[in-house]
Amino acid sequence: MKIRILGCGGSYGSPLAWQRNGKIDIKNKRNFRTRSSVLIEINNTNLLIDTSPDLRFQLYNAKCTNIEAVLYTHIHSDHTSGLPDMRAISLINDKIIPAYMPIEMKDKILSHFKYIFEGDKEYSPFMKLNILKDEFQINNIHIETFKHNHGSIDVQTYRI
Repeated sequence: MKIRILGCGGSYGSPLAWQRNGKIDIKNKRNFRTRSSVLIEINNTNLLIDTSPDLRFQLYNAKCTNIEAVLYTHIHSDHTSGLPDMRAISLINDKIIPAYMPIEMKDKILSHFKYIFEGDKEYSPFMKLNILKDEFQINNIHIETFKHNHGSIDVQTYRI
C-alpha cells in the first residue's frame, strides 16, 4: 500500500492569502500546503479520500490519471469542492467513478453537484453516489468505516 498525502493544509490553504501568514515562515516551502486529499494506491487500485478545491493541481503533481473510487469524510467545502475535477478522470478513463459517502452528505452533495451524479441537460453523469456501509469492498480491497468527532460534527474514518 502506498499512501500519498496530496494536501494537508487548513480550509483556507496555507499560508493565508494577502500576507496574513501568522507566525509561519513563508520562506520554508513546507509551509505552502494545499487542502486535504489523500491518494491510496493498493494492488494497482487508486482510492481517493476527499476532493479538495486543489484537486486538479494535486492529481497533476501526483501524475495520477485514474481513480477507482472516492471516499468522503464529510461535507465541508474544503473536502468536496474539487468534485467537478473528477470529470476529467472520468473522461480520460471512459468510466463512471463511484463516490462513497455517509447518508448525512447525500442531500447536500446532490443540491450542489446534482449534474455530476444524475446529469443535467448536456452533462452526462460521471460519478455514482453510494451510501457508506460499515464494511464494503472495492476491487477486493476490504474497507471498514466509522465515525469520529471533528469539532461540532462527526466525520468518517476509513480503515483499509
